[in-house]
Amino acid sequence: PIPADNEIQVTLPAARTGSIKIYNMAGQIVSEVSMQQSKTKYTISTASIPAGQYNMVIQTKSAIQSKKIVVIHK
Repeated sequence: PIPADNEIQVTLPAARTGSIKIYNMAGQIVSEVSMQQSKTKYTISTASIPAGQYNMVIQTKSAIQSKKIVVIHK
């Protein structure tokens, strides 16, 4: 899992449109960022998300990738 305190840095290999969503273990979206064709780096705030395990899903027209993240507030 990817550890996070107040934010997560996401770097994509190429700029694409799509979305980055963070889901809690109940399957509810707790954060969502729209990806832009001109960007490859995104900062997602986790400061308002309770500590715990989540799934981050990066979705474009051609692919879906999922990563587990753990939010730990120090």
